[in-house]
Amino acid sequence: METYNKQYGFVMTLKEYQDTRRISTLWNSVLDYLKTRHINVTSNKHHHHHHHHLAFPYFLDEEGNYNACYFSSHIEIASLNLWRSPQYRDFFRYLDQTGNFFYERWEDAPVHSIAAGLFLDTNQIHYFEDIGYQYHLYRHCPTKESKLGCRCQCSEEATMMDHDQNSKTCLTMWQEWIKTDKSRKAEWNFSYLEDYIPL
Repeated sequence: METYNKQYGFVMTLKEYQDTRRISTLWNSVLDYLKTRHINVTSNKHHHHHHHHLAFPYFLDEEGNYNACYFSSHIEIASLNLWRSPQYRDFFRYLDQTGNFFYERWEDAPVHSIAAGLFLDTNQIHYFEDIGYQYHLYRHCPTKESKLGCRCQCSEEATMMDHDQNSKTCLTMWQEWIKTDKSRKAEWNFSYLEDYIPL
């Protein structure tokens, strides 16, 4: 990770249950944060030398709302520079002062994931395909095509859901995001975010 300047790595990327209230106010708080800090996620102007491609829009659906995806923190490998950075600490303090960590179930995974989206480029986030892992009903095994293999038995039990193919996970979306990362920068239209962000 250090060699390739990766700041955040994950094995599973799942979806929040949308029927709970716990996430709606988290997302609104994130949008308020962007507004109060004048963070413009739609342009790369504030980086001088080379263009940064923030991963944040990965978390948006067609309407510009939260698509409920997050990187599972069960296996999460991150640089402490990220959590110690002034930006992250400011972001966390902002969320903390809403009091809603106590009144709702804001979990570490969506908070970490959205922060990674806000403060990291897409190419600073790494998917550890080579780590086999099982959580509740979900199972991830390295694909045959990847030739990565892992020192683990991947049982093909019917009770397990294949994380990589399951519609309730976000991996295919992430892989698509990575694929289109370069081209998207040129023509993505963020106009629907204008209400939130001073362009």
